[in-house]
Amino acid sequence: MMFISQVLMQLLGFSLLALSLNRHYQQVAGRTKRLSKIKIKWFRIAGYGILCVSAAIIIVLKGFAVGMTYWLALATLDALCIALILTYRAKWLRYFVKIK
Repeated sequence: MMFISQVLMQLLGFSLLALSLNRHYQQVAGRTKRLSKIKIKWFRIAGYGILCVSAAIIIVLKGFAVGMTYWLALATLDALCIALILTYRAKWLRYFVKIK
């Protein structure tokens, strides 16, 4: 259960960080207008916040050395997944993050 929650939290965090970039936001949302500075700020705050919370949870459960190793390994896999999704199927990201 911990593995699944870590993967999902990191996927959400990296998705929000990717959406804070205008290029990726336009890929996913299919819009030509640019993001406002407030949305960029909140996407980044939420993305970094979720990643920090996921790191804190795994560190508390596994200890610092093992927890950080585990977290970084999962972060690498999740970042690769987000990169592949944005490269090949950007519209799939709509299912992870609701865009209004």
